[in-house]
Amino acid sequence: MSETDFLLEITDMSLEKNQQNYETIFSLSNGYLGTRGSKEEDFILNKKADQGTFVNGFYESEPIVYGEAAYGYAKDSQTIARVPNAKQFMFSFNGTPFSKGKISNEHHYLDMKKGILCRSFTWVSQKDEVVEVKTERFVSMTNKHFLFNQYEVTPVTHSGLFEFHGEFTTNDRVLEEDDDPRKAKSMAHLLTTQVLLGEEQEPYLETRTSHSGLCMMSSLTLSTDQEKILPRTQSTSTGYHYDFEVEVAKDNSYAVRQQVYYGESYETEFLDYLSEKAAHEAYWLDFWEMSDIQIEGDPTLQKGIRHNLFHLNQAAGRDGKTNISAKGITSDGYEGHYFWDTEMYMIPFFIYTQPEVAKKLLMYRYSILNNAKKRAEELGISSGVLFPWRTINGEECSAYYPAGTAQVHINGDISYAIQTYVDVTGDTQFMEEYGAEMMVEIARFWLSFGAFNQDEFMINGVTGPDEYTALVNNNFYTNKLAKYNLECVVNLIQESPYLQERLAIQQDEIEKWALAAKLMRLPYDKERGLTLQDDGMVYRQVWPFKTTPKEKYPLLLHYHPMMIYKHQVNKQADTVLSQYLFEGDFTREQLARDYAYYESITTHDSSLSRSIFGIVGTRINEVEKAYDYFMDTVSMDLDDVQGNTIDGIHAANLGGMWLGLVKGFGGVTIQDKELHISPVLPDKWQSLTFCIKYQSRVIRVFVSHKEVRVTLVSGEKITLAINKQSVILESGLVITL
Repeated sequence: MSETDFLLEITDMSLEKNQQNYETIFSLSNGYLGTRGSKEEDFILNKKADQGTFVNGFYESEPIVYGEAAYGYAKDSQTIARVPNAKQFMFSFNGTPFSKGKISNEHHYLDMKKGILCRSFTWVSQKDEVVEVKTERFVSMTNKHFLFNQYEVTPVTHSGLFEFHGEFTTNDRVLEEDDDPRKAKSMAHLLTTQVLLGEEQEPYLETRTSHSGLCMMSSLTLSTDQEKILPRTQSTSTGYHYDFEVEVAKDNSYAVRQQVYYGESYETEFLDYLSEKAAHEAYWLDFWEMSDIQIEGDPTLQKGIRHNLFHLNQAAGRDGKTNISAKGITSDGYEGHYFWDTEMYMIPFFIYTQPEVAKKLLMYRYSILNNAKKRAEELGISSGVLFPWRTINGEECSAYYPAGTAQVHINGDISYAIQTYVDVTGDTQFMEEYGAEMMVEIARFWLSFGAFNQDEFMINGVTGPDEYTALVNNNFYTNKLAKYNLECVVNLIQESPYLQERLAIQQDEIEKWALAAKLMRLPYDKERGLTLQDDGMVYRQVWPFKTTPKEKYPLLLHYHPMMIYKHQVNKQADTVLSQYLFEGDFTREQLARDYAYYESITTHDSSLSRSIFGIVGTRINEVEKAYDYFMDTVSMDLDDVQGNTIDGIHAANLGGMWLGLVKGFGGVTIQDKELHISPVLPDKWQSLTFCIKYQSRVIRVFVSHKEVRVTLVSGEKITLAINKQSVILESGLVITL
């Protein structure tokens, strides 16, 4: 495997629409701190550049203004706030400003193996003076509060005076008027940044929000060869400018290093750049050892897979207080909110490769459990919890309730993720201390929100995953997850009876949970043999796809919700998503019928859709169709498939891609609490190799068109099923089928 297999260059992308797309793709983050991949000189040469730097969970809020408000509507918006940006840096050489020279031979690439963004170019002044420039940047994975930059210049033709100029300021991006709900709104007017002086009179910045009451401290330390540089500074309303100068002889190199800190308190520690870089690189090498997925047959695709895994890993909050926003920490698109995307699309990757991170993501949900209780009370629900549809601080901030609060399936999503985490990791302690309480409160919600009606239990007035169909009765996906949650909770209490007293569970509650699960309504059309998305589906006309021009997609940007809601048209996988989650509950014939029908009415206007259709495609032997869907998930950001890469990565799609590889083509499932591996391989690939962690074991899977090899890399022996054949896998043993 060559080093270039991990280098992502601009030539590996097809993003011709907007240079700002590259800023998204070259973004760096560590789950806490993130910064876009803008160039150092963009603050002067490219005013449209989005140079944003963000801290996960640092947000501003404003009261939501409704033209016509109603009881229980979300009260305040929440938007991730921009923190001061330290990447702004440029030089003059012998009196010629950088902007007056010309750049050539530029090489801009992301070294994903080491987690470093690199750039080199030649700068030529008006006097034909030549300077070679190299830069590198990384956001530390081992010291979460720090971003590091190095800027190295080498005069090639002349010795001379370099005058360096930089800015450490909070800068907002230029926003054009746009009705796209996926974009963020500006919060700059609600932030105040002031310059304070620390030790040795070094300046640092304090950024405060006006309404959310948060404060972020940030500092910039300049150095070269481990010696601090104390530049001249000038304060501004958003930070400060700085400059310094140095003589550099021809053919000599001079490197300026930036150590940038972000945190809740002022930090004065001066770190060794090379040591921090080495630790950061070692982290990424360990990451790839466990999480790399290798295919033979398509080198370009291989890079795309690694790029998605790289960003997925960068996106996850790791402190139990933050989660994964819809755009990771690459932008403020979708306001930096956390959705159900984490539990259903992204957390499986961490459960199977970094269970300690998965646990922290679930602990975030536990940390907002009281908010979820209050939210249920606000809606008049007598018992249980309702987790917010979109949030940062734990309070609901979705202003459009038909596609927000009404998506009560988020409760089921969270419960499903908890159960999956415990099944895969065997972490029963987490279940006993945290998971059980969340799952029980969710079970209480279903009984309070739903109702028994004759011989069925119904959940009415909800919206499923498909946001083109709102406020329906008995959404199949929602009811299926509710049924599973209720069954899991009943089993949990039976297995751990002491939880009944600890969680104050009444015996009649358990009986009602069991009955509701047994009688749960799951809509089905017997005449057509079709699993119905909801009770009213058969009464809606199919959307006029043949007469809808391509430029009218995505539909949400061109049609009023009322027009969309009255038709059979899906934004994304809904019923098909439930069939991916509960594959064993459906015959192959049923899956195939439902798949064909829902595929015909699904626009895939959501980035969450294609991966699921791809996975279910592998299970009904539509392997080539599954491959086409999978290819869209790999290239969604690199090729700007959704047309909005500029607004940040599609984090859920990154997780969906991993699901497509491991759960789809890799055939990894948990059935009756046993690990099953039943892979299929697209014709275009020669082989597929991946690793998973399962109950403290590391298992490597190799799939080719001739064989399946499963190896227990570490851990005790285990019984599992490979292509439905039960085998005992022992350490060092390779089983070939």
